[in-house]
Amino acid sequence: MGRMEFDLLQVPEHYNVRILPGEMKRDAVRVLKDHQEWIDSYVRENGLKPGIAEAGKGEMDKVIAFMTSADWMEQVDEFAKVTERLDEIRDEEVARVMPELAGLLSGRKA
Repeated sequence: MGRMEFDLLQVPEHYNVRILPGEMKRDAVRVLKDHQEWIDSYVRENGLKPGIAEAGKGEMDKVIAFMTSADWMEQVDEFAKVTERLDEIRDEEVARVMPELAGLLSGRKA
């Protein structure tokens, strides 16, 4: 079994996880913390050694720390503008594929 590592997208800044508004960050933290608890339960219930699980949980903690270390909400408009342009080019709609991002797209300034 291999080691779990996350590689967060940092640039372009308008696609960085730090642009998420506070409520979305809190939701993401809750999902990651819930998954950490699930990992603990799984390891316990199956009598596994916690080493690899602890490394994965540590990676999730790094994501949480990175995401919550700054507020880049000023990039939301650029995120929406670029995403809208790419949707037109690809004849797609990100908000339909990822409805959790719809609020970021609909709140865009004209």
